[in-house]
Amino acid sequence: MAEPDFQPYRRTVEEILGGSEYFIIPRFQRPYDWDTVNLEDFWRDVIEDNKAGYFIGPMVGWRVNDTAPDRSIVDGQQRLTTIALLLVSIRDAFTALGETELAKGVQRFVERPDRDNRLRFVIQPESPSVFVNNVYFSTAGDRTAIRLYAMRRGWRPRIRAVG
Repeated sequence: MAEPDFQPYRRTVEEILGGSEYFIIPRFQRPYDWDTVNLEDFWRDVIEDNKAGYFIGPMVGWRVNDTAPDRSIVDGQQRLTTIALLLVSIRDAFTALGETELAKGVQRFVERPDRDNRLRFVIQPESPSVFVNNVYFSTAGDRTAIRLYAMRRGWRPRIRAVG
């Protein structure tokens, strides 16, 4: 039996979501439930008050099999899901602006081919989540679910066209 590896690794969001791993959110994790306060704090910390880089926090995961690309997330799934939902919003904003190449560039952090060249979402809940499934796993242009969620929570996305 292999020794467990409990060494921390410092990685960027690009390295985590753009690498060769896929992240599974186990059934025992609570559903995604960040509210307006959580989203606003996260946005302020990561975007507005970020001068020299922001430590998003620890993310703990494990591999059941040393050769499998899947990692189950033990800690950090709310932050990781929030980042993924933000990327989906950015992708959709680029699409709406007609910037299809930029949208495709962002999409690779959301969904990419696995070793068998089958498209897989980088983050997948083991159990269904209505909100996440309707927003994150939808490639359609209709983002009614995220708009309804944002209105219900009182949160307004801060993505604007520049130019």
